Amino acid sequence: MSRKYRRNTDIDDALLIEICQRFLDGESRVDTALWLTEVLGRTFTREAVYAQIKRAVKLGFIRLSPPTNVLLRQRIADQYKQKLAEIHVIDVRGDNARDLVADAAARHIVELILKVSRVKKRVCIGLGGGGTVDRVASSLAKYMLKQFDLPPLAVHALTPGFDPFRPRTSPVSSLGYFDGIVADIEYVSLIANAVVPSEQYDEIKSSHGIVDSFKKAREIDIVITSCARAADEHGELNHFMQVASKDDGDQTERKLRDAGWVADVTYLPYNELGPITLDDGIRGVTLFELEDLVTLVRKKNKHVVLVAAPCAQCHETKVEALRPLLSQPDTLKLWNHLFLDSRTAQELMPKEEGE
Repeated sequence: MSRKYRRNTDIDDALLIEICQRFLDGESRVDTALWLTEVLGRTFTREAVYAQIKRAVKLGFIRLSPPTNVLLRQRIADQYKQKLAEIHVIDVRGDNARDLVADAAARHIVELILKVSRVKKRVCIGLGGGGTVDRVASSLAKYMLKQFDLPPLAVHALTPGFDPFRPRTSPVSSLGYFDGIVADIEYVSLIANAVVPSEQYDEIKSSHGIVDSFKKAREIDIVITSCARAADEHGELNHFMQVASKDDGDQTERKLRDAGWVADVTYLPYNELGPITLDDGIRGVTLFELEDLVTLVRKKNKHVVLVAAPCAQCHETKVEALRPLLSQPDTLKLWNHLFLDSRTAQELMPKEEGE
């Protein structure tokens, strides 16, 4: 880092907020640079003003806060007979939809943490795998940095990582976001093989070093997760099959397809009617089965936040994954806070005649 850049970034937060306000008010960067030069007693360039604005965005001083689409929210609640308060349609579309939906979910999770803290001393958060949850965790940590009334926390990884070349899809890597937060934080990882034989799963769960993570799972109050379509080659479970041994992965995938696999949540597959459970083949290690999440959302002061924005790579929506989760209250109502973008919400509605 150059000496000039160090000097230009050596300003306090109050002054940085003033720069942001002038930017939002439409003041030219030249005028802001002249003002800063006068205030600081040293030359401040227009280019340095842009650098300060970028710094403010990185620090979270400037953030987009898109509105909720009230009409689509109501239509989904009516169409699928869901509680209106549990549906959050963020009025965004396009390539940035996933980041903005994840950010909206993170703001809501801060509220949930404070709510749970009124009845419980330590609030426990569980992070699922995948890029969407990683984005939520990143935004959540930034909001927490500004929150000085946080209760003691525990952050759990719900699954181990399985791809050394995509570390951000592992919830363990997301734990680092929470360093520096003004709160007493306990971290609970899950040290296990990501891919295990289904018939050995119960034995593996009770083995030394793993059993403790499963016991601690009972304390989790807020689960953060996402979903992926079986038809999406970028989905985590699809990728999971690819990195498994070829014979085991191919055999398990065939059985899942035969069982009507449409999507997964935390590497756990389901069809149009409910969870798919295989007696053999391979499966992922995760602290909660889908049935556990269904039970969890029915408990008082327990929350499962499902974030379902389009795929970051192909930009296809997750409508096929969401329909069963909205339509099967007995077997697949495994969320009580659903966050999605307006394009996904529109595709969830039945087409009007003539469309």
